[in-house]
Amino acid sequence: MFIATNIFNKLAKDDIGKIERFGDSLGDIKVQSYFEKSSDSDDSTKFILGEVDMSKIVKNAELWESFSKLVALLDNVSKTKNDRFIDVRFWIQDLTRDFSLNIGFAINEQVNSAQLLTSLRQKIEREILSKQIKSKTLLWLSYDEVNCSWTIKIV
Repeated sequence: MFIATNIFNKLAKDDIGKIERFGDSLGDIKVQSYFEKSSDSDDSTKFILGEVDMSKIVKNAELWESFSKLVALLDNVSKTKNDRFIDVRFWIQDLTRDFSLNIGFAINEQVNSAQLLTSLRQKIEREILSKQIKSKTLLWLSYDEVNCSWTIKIV
């Protein structure tokens, strides 16, 4: 798994070490820089988690707990490193199957991250892993903050 972020240059070696230690349970983790476009907001911290096997994580309670703690750590690190903090945006790429799963959500003051992650796990279990999805399908799973629900789009 890799984690790319737009605050990479603000991370101390200790921060990177804490993040990479989650590799003990989730698999090897490499932290790297994410170069943002000029249209991106400086007020949002962004994390791209790539090469993630979400079905393996969702099906295993210990892995899910580690994943949830990793998201919480990334949220906390971003709040200490981004002085103009508005939210933390996550994009998770799971390319481990015949189809591609992309997950997008943001954590901010209005979103309960524990509740969001619980509902994410349920959505993946009930509506993605339990279905037969055609090969080469691209799925986008995104969190709607207004309706407090997950939306699945098939591309």
